[in-house]
Amino acid sequence: MVGHEFDEVVAARDVSVERHRTRADLGGDPPHGGGLQPFGVGDRLDPRGRGEIWDSVRELVAEGTTVLLTTQYLDEADHLADDIAVIDHGRVIATGTPDELKSTIGDRLDVTVEDPTGLRPAATVLNALAGTEPSVEGAGQLSVALPGGGFRLADIVRELDRAGVAAADVRLRRPTLDEVFLRLTDRKEHVR
Repeated sequence: MVGHEFDEVVAARDVSVERHRTRADLGGDPPHGGGLQPFGVGDRLDPRGRGEIWDSVRELVAEGTTVLLTTQYLDEADHLADDIAVIDHGRVIATGTPDELKSTIGDRLDVTVEDPTGLRPAATVLNALAGTEPSVEGAGQLSVALPGGGFRLADIVRELDRAGVAAADVRLRRPTLDEVFLRLTDRKEHVR
């Protein structure tokens, strides 16, 4: 997709997008027929406009256009990208599909306790299950990455019950790409 085609897609959706880089900044127009246009949606859209642009990108891909999406918003990459290259300090540190990258760090276990006094015993249970200290994610909520698979929610709830923890919510979930990035770059997991 060449730049003017992207502009037409944006205009057709009646959405205003501030383009942070021009084609000249990226080395000029791509070769005709190449079907490649570096592009980033950015943060200048309301949720409706962002969704419309995402739909347009999906339509272009379905029509056979290759789109090179550059973004620091990993939820955007999760929704739009078939393949992702994670870059840290100018180096590619991981590549794969969103699911492949998420699988590298394992699923997450989130536990919300009914009473804050249950945080310490809940953390002990989660540490025993996961082999690592859980992080505190909010008032009364713990989260931990689970190694491998084979964890059943019923077994986790039983272990919490044995420890006297009254859980308001217990859930297994896939990690976010933000969590993947933080793990790959060895930073504390504090983004949700």
